[in-house]
Amino acid sequence: MGRPWNGTFVNNSGTLVEDLLANYLLEIGARNHKMRVYEMTTHPTALEMFEAERTLLPMRKQSK
Repeated sequence: MGRPWNGTFVNNSGTLVEDLLANYLLEIGARNHKMRVYEMTTHPTALEMFEAERTLLPMRKQSK
C-alpha cells in the first residue's frame, strides 16, 4: 500500500536558512487550514480530535 519513504521526499535547496524558512511557511499554512476547519465544525468527535492538540488551537468560545 503506497510507497515506502525514501530520500526523494526531502527538499534541499543547499541553503539552510532557505530550507528552514520554506518549512516554516508550510507549517504555518497547515496550522491555518486546521484552525479554519476547527472554527467551522460542530461535530463532537471532530472537536475532540482537534482539542487533543490544544497547544495549536485557540480556546473555543462557549455558547450560552
